[in-house]
Amino acid sequence: MLRAFLFLGLLEGVVGMIGFLLVWRSNGYGITELQGMTSAILARSGTATEMAIYHQATTMTLAAIVACQVGNVFACRSERTSIFRLGFFSNRLIWLGIAVEWGLILSIIYFPPLQKVFATAPLSPWQWLMLLLCPPLILIADEIRKKIVQAG
Repeated sequence: MLRAFLFLGLLEGVVGMIGFLLVWRSNGYGITELQGMTSAILARSGTATEMAIYHQATTMTLAAIVACQVGNVFACRSERTSIFRLGFFSNRLIWLGIAVEWGLILSIIYFPPLQKVFATAPLSPWQWLMLLLCPPLILIADEIRKKIVQAG
């Protein structure tokens, strides 16, 4: 439980928040500006531009968490044994789960009826590239943790 919530979960949460803030920063808004418009955004009375950025930022957060889960599923195959020792293909059902997970997130982001229900917005190519960093980040962090546990 400690590993799931205090290590991997915390890391995923931080990555999700970084994704959220990167979207705002890429549109010229810093923390101070974001704090100033928070009430309007939460009341759904922000400008159309602010609301569009907000939807993209929350979409990026959701997609970052989903991307981190790909690394997490491999990291959690064993408490102490490296995924490089276990192998990425020794449990082929994991790949089916990953495909379903990405099919769902892509549907939520790009299928108009689901976009409306989940208030998502399409992501830009650079944002998708950033998401590719999430699985290895989680996996490498847990591999380092496993090495520390084995050494201790």
